[in-house]
Amino acid sequence: MSFLEDAVGNIGRELAKTAVDSLSQSTGVDVGGTLAYLFSNGQPEGGASMEALIQAVNEKFAGDPAQLALLQADRFQQSQALAALGVQLNAISAALASITGQIQNIEEMLKSIGQEQLYQNWQNVDNHLTNYLAAIDSAYSTYGDYVSAFKTTPTIEVTDLIEEILDVNVGPKVGLTAIYQFLMGDGEQRGALQLWSLMVTPLVQRGLLDYRLAVQQYFQYYEKLTYAQLKAANLLMEAYNFNHDPTQAKKAWKQYRTQLLSQEDTFVTWLVPLVYAGVQGGVFASATASSTIVNFTAFDAAMQLNPGVQYVRGDARSVGDAFYTPSSVFMAAEQLLASLYVTGSSDRRIVVHMLYANGGGLPTLLSSLPLTLSRIGSRAPIGAVSRSRLGGPFPFPTLDDRSPAYPDQNIYEGDGFFLNRYVFVDSDGGGLTDGQYTLSDLNGHDGLVPMETYLASEDNLPPAPFQQHSVVSYTLEVNTANPFDFMNFAAYTVPTLYPG
Repeated sequence: MSFLEDAVGNIGRELAKTAVDSLSQSTGVDVGGTLAYLFSNGQPEGGASMEALIQAVNEKFAGDPAQLALLQADRFQQSQALAALGVQLNAISAALASITGQIQNIEEMLKSIGQEQLYQNWQNVDNHLTNYLAAIDSAYSTYGDYVSAFKTTPTIEVTDLIEEILDVNVGPKVGLTAIYQFLMGDGEQRGALQLWSLMVTPLVQRGLLDYRLAVQQYFQYYEKLTYAQLKAANLLMEAYNFNHDPTQAKKAWKQYRTQLLSQEDTFVTWLVPLVYAGVQGGVFASATASSTIVNFTAFDAAMQLNPGVQYVRGDARSVGDAFYTPSSVFMAAEQLLASLYVTGSSDRRIVVHMLYANGGGLPTLLSSLPLTLSRIGSRAPIGAVSRSRLGGPFPFPTLDDRSPAYPDQNIYEGDGFFLNRYVFVDSDGGGLTDGQYTLSDLNGHDGLVPMETYLASEDNLPPAPFQQHSVVSYTLEVNTANPFDFMNFAAYTVPTLYPG
């Protein structure tokens, strides 16, 4: 997973960012306008304008050898950088093209439990996606070839590529919209991420697949789709700029960014069942069927959703009564989303997940809660620019041939659970600047019922607070080196370790 995170993160932060600015300081060429720079304005062959500029520089500074040498070196470096860019684009694209996000032998595993229809449901949608991805990959490969070999590429061939990019039948123009539609779903048509999750979750529940592998492949499947969207957007900007239409180029970039934002909740929504299934998949009946065996993955998956499940006894009012660390799985998920969208040098983002059970009046209490951050050293609360309630609610999965099912008792109450996702950013009035933050302590405030209402007296368990002190005191930080941070917690729960 690390290679893909690095590759997609690099594309997200570098290529995508500069798509509306400049390629790099070494070239000064507008990306999204590279083809226009090299081939448009009547240039008979690639780079003709660059060569003409070099000739003009030679003539103008012929009497100043030092300045001439400096300018010649700069133009040579620019030419080399452009050639290297084309090679790099093709190399990364080829490497990612080999990633499918499909679990090996998954169809056979589903057949073994009589669920092969789940594979067919997903494959029907994925086949449509594959056609659009192939068209984008083909155009992008050609684009990379033309940029890397611009000196020997006839302009007429680039013109043909522009027509291919803007083709409204299967080219990148229609592909950018189609991938989004198939990924998200529409009405009764389920989206690719939902179908992928529904297909894999039963395998995790039955202990046939480690939930961590399922999560890894889910990430890769999404990366594959979003990288294709990014390539399509970049190609559209290239085509529009080549045709001297910067307005449409900017619209293409805005469309890509808008799609990314609207996909985020869907991506997290269908990640949750994969993780939760790991709790149940880690529970096995003993040989005598008179008891159960719980393995590590059951505990690990439970703590991914609710880090407070592991609780260190102590005075709830004292500092350091318990250790808190956010979920590594959901941290990685939100890091991926941030890498794709948080691309500007000044962009900052903090995301907080709050999980709560669908019972005891909690949905009414918490579904619209305006959770806030407090900057250390300041009293002014910072509100989220986006707040979503995920899950309808998320159901606790059950299996007919396994009884009982063992959900995490820390979140088990009523019928399933919800997950609120809060996004704090530096733009749109978000007020998030470089610095350190903590969650605002809202227990007993802003309409929240005091924690005493939810006390549990059985088994001498500790109180069930809205936010434990270890959570409230956890420090979040954003700065130039780390533009993103994350935490998650469960509200009004009794923290223990045993899932069952």
